Amino acid sequence: MKYGFYSKSKPSNQINLEIKTLSGKLNLAVEGAEVKEVDRRQKRYNLIFEDGTSNMLKIKQNYFGLNITAYLDEEKIQVTPPIAWYEYITSLLPAVLLIGGALGAVIGIVAISINISRVHKRRNKLIKILLNLTTSAIAVILYLIIAIVINSAIKR
Repeated sequence: MKYGFYSKSKPSNQINLEIKTLSGKLNLAVEGAEVKEVDRRQKRYNLIFEDGTSNMLKIKQNYFGLNITAYLDEEKIQVTPPIAWYEYITSLLPAVLLIGGALGAVIGIVAISINISRVHKRRNKLIKILLNLTTSAIAVILYLIIAIVINSAIKR
């Protein structure tokens, strides 16, 4: 997912944040120039703007990356819009598959990643919820089919 945001103190400089869906890796750029991490663990970046000033940016993600906030020095910037409770639930429904062993974990994590990538897209909320529920149902059906095939192959 890609997000663009501005700071109140630097309104002429767009900050672009890209988050890889499966790996969660962050790529940050200011006006198209890539910015390297200063501290990978705390997701801190030293931003150098066109006017020569330097500011520290810290990215905070919570709830599987559904809510992203940036802190430019002391300024708090909400990168993603707030998520409603039902969007959390429908995004994380495939987590039920995590109790199904390695197969359930793989299918569940892929389905959760698909659902999370869909949450911040600009679509009708009802359509997003229906798509998330469909993805979750397909994941459960796929898990059951693969488990039955593996089980029947073992019994032979």
